[in-house]
Amino acid sequence: MAKLGYFKYKNGKYVPTEKFNRTAKSNPKKLLEDTFSTIEKRMDYDHIKCMASEIGLGNFFKSGIECYEPGKGICGDYAEIVEAGWKILQKYSPELRKIEVFTVGDFNMEHAWNGIKYGQNVTYVDITWHDSGGDLSAVDSKHYFTRKN
Repeated sequence: MAKLGYFKYKNGKYVPTEKFNRTAKSNPKKLLEDTFSTIEKRMDYDHIKCMASEIGLGNFFKSGIECYEPGKGICGDYAEIVEAGWKILQKYSPELRKIEVFTVGDFNMEHAWNGIKYGQNVTYVDITWHDSGGDLSAVDSKHYFTRKN
């Protein structure tokens, strides 16, 4: 998010910029889409971890947050990172607390994704399916919000 101009490094820590404050107030959906884009650019789908979790070796691997630094993970990791990242952003802006981001899982499908609640509307977002190895030129951001409840 620092690369997008939302945060700057000052006095030994990252602080929100005026751009962050303006966007949080005027267009929180854009901030959420930028969060998804940032995570997608940073992460690559870990096919080995996916295969290992399918045969019951999932407990030997790091959680989503621990996967962010090396930049590889599976669906649950992506969902956990999105949820945690949004909670961090909410600390900087009360306006963002109107949007709730949570992790959803379907154990029959062995898959996880995010739910986004704004008012009474819930939208399901799965950035795992949109991960294109860091090249987002082919991804239309309005398709992040694809399934509504």
